[in-house]
Amino acid sequence: MMKVAMGQLCSSRHLFENLDVILDFTLEASNLKVDLIVFPENCLFMGDSSDVLQIAKTIASQGVIKKIAHIAKVEGINILLGGVPEYVSDSSKVFNTSFWLNNEGKMIARYRKCHLFDTSLPSGERFDESRYYQPGKTLSIVKYSDQKMGLSICYDLRFPELYRAMSTKGATVFFVPSAFTFETGQAHWHTLLKARAIENHAFVIAPAQCGRHGNGRTTYGHSLIVDPWGKILLDAKTQLGVHVLETDLEEANKIRQMFSSSLAR
Repeated sequence: MMKVAMGQLCSSRHLFENLDVILDFTLEASNLKVDLIVFPENCLFMGDSSDVLQIAKTIASQGVIKKIAHIAKVEGINILLGGVPEYVSDSSKVFNTSFWLNNEGKMIARYRKCHLFDTSLPSGERFDESRYYQPGKTLSIVKYSDQKMGLSICYDLRFPELYRAMSTKGATVFFVPSAFTFETGQAHWHTLLKARAIENHAFVIAPAQCGRHGNGRTTYGHSLIVDPWGKILLDAKTQLGVHVLETDLEEANKIRQMFSSSLAR
């Protein structure tokens, strides 16, 4: 059994205000005896994309990730940060990176978002992530609680081959920290998450941004946990806060044995 929490946030452009919320939610989860708390994409910064390079430099210079790792160690809890601007020296573009900090305060996994959101929506809203971000190129799978767990971020969700690759390497749990727009979330969020769960016989844990942000963007919310059968075990809807579920991760292996679909390929 694993007790997992998702922090559903409405992050702002103010880095240290967002950090305070993350620390508060982590303390709350620790008091609830949670094993792992997962935060959505843009958990430390939800502002103008043109500012991400400076934000990434501040995160690095101020040791923000180290501060969060210290709390993980003190509270004895694992923390997965959704997409955070990661500074790389000698580059004008940053990575959108997830960091897994274990209960000893050590970084045990890092994933850099592979698929960047360059899209014009029917509403006219335009996104150009590749203007400010560079894509990652590698999978990230971490062994935790006797299971292999695959990391992804937001727009990656639309690329099933990424999840198939992680599934082939043994991943039975996928994390999808996200900041879906209200428009795309309403149309596709539940369907895509259930599809990734069903086709790979895997749990999907997807913490989300929710609400109206200072940069004028509105995100969909509905942080979800979906089981390998495609059943929604938890839907946070539009409620900000810490959402907790205890579940048996062995269920994924049972369903894989039932279907043996990997052998049929």
